[in-house]
Amino acid sequence: MRPLNDLAKVGTKQHYPSLDGLRGLAILLVFFFHYGDTSNSSLHFLRVANEFKKSGWIGVDIFFVLSGFLITGILFESRNDASYYKRFYVRRALRLFPIFYLVALVVLLFAPVLQVHWQWGYLAFLLYGANIVMAIFPNLEQVGLVTVMHLWTLAVEEQFYMLWPFAVRHIKSRERILQFALAVIAIAFAIRVVAFYSGISTHVLYMELPTRMDSLAVGAVLALLLRGPRPDLWMHIARISLVPLWLLVVSMAAYEGGLHFLSPLTALIGYSLLAFASGALVSETLRPGSWAERAFSNSIMRFIGKISYGMYIYHLLPWRAAKPVYAYLFLRFHSQLMAGLSTLGVFLTGTILVSWLSYKFFEMPFLRLKDKLAPAAGKKAALVE
Repeated sequence: MRPLNDLAKVGTKQHYPSLDGLRGLAILLVFFFHYGDTSNSSLHFLRVANEFKKSGWIGVDIFFVLSGFLITGILFESRNDASYYKRFYVRRALRLFPIFYLVALVVLLFAPVLQVHWQWGYLAFLLYGANIVMAIFPNLEQVGLVTVMHLWTLAVEEQFYMLWPFAVRHIKSRERILQFALAVIAIAFAIRVVAFYSGISTHVLYMELPTRMDSLAVGAVLALLLRGPRPDLWMHIARISLVPLWLLVVSMAAYEGGLHFLSPLTALIGYSLLAFASGALVSETLRPGSWAERAFSNSIMRFIGKISYGMYIYHLLPWRAAKPVYAYLFLRFHSQLMAGLSTLGVFLTGTILVSWLSYKFFEMPFLRLKDKLAPAAGKKAALVE
């Protein structure tokens, strides 16, 4: 293990290479959750593999915790700066808006080809209200031939970004902000319980900020603890909690016959449990010399993590084409295994290629504008964005 003073630097470090790799894991989990359904396969091991695949939605929870951790770090380190709000929102806009609105523009330009029949509810997507409107009108998950149901997570994060900076700015001490973040975790859990027993569907509970903000708040708590006087103590606590927390997640999955994201048990306690388990994983990934830091510092995982935002947006857009592609490949190979693997390969390779091209030639010019339009307030605020 590295010297103890290395741990004290974790909270204010400029860049966390291992977190890029953890992002890579998160997007791969989400990708495999959406693609490669083998539940109807005649091969037993494919059906078993499909049960593991169906747990890939937890990648979203890892993303939420990572966002809460990184954003809170940025905000806390710059909370006394005169350009606090301008810097944060300009840098967030340059990171998030370009490809989000690029996709919207492409859908608009090619609406006839994509068989888009416009509805007023689609306007909510442009204003990062996808989670709200989809809870009311589930049919809006599809825009013609384009699948947009995954964009609810971007809406949740953007709504968090609109509110959380005010709390960090106006609650002066680290201890008070920490207490507020802990209260947010408890409130989210309480809202879910009350809403569930009031008859609100788990579909709604899954995608709304008030019922999912505990994941973001867990990341915030971790960021604040690692900026306190004993980061080594909290990393040690997270380390010894890591295996028990994930064993509880596995036990919940075994009890329910799978980790189902809309099941009552998951909605009541599973989201909070996954938030703490993901927080422990983030902490272990940050701990110098840990197995997680070494694993997620792998160059391939870091590359995938670097383009993960694009991968997340792009990967599900052509989802409706997966079944025709699988059917075509099955006719060619006469094998469910080969057709399934080939379909996965086609969509994964295509997603990575498009995301890399997007990152290199479209997103990077906007990212370079960050330091021109809203320079980071010193090294401590220049966390991974």
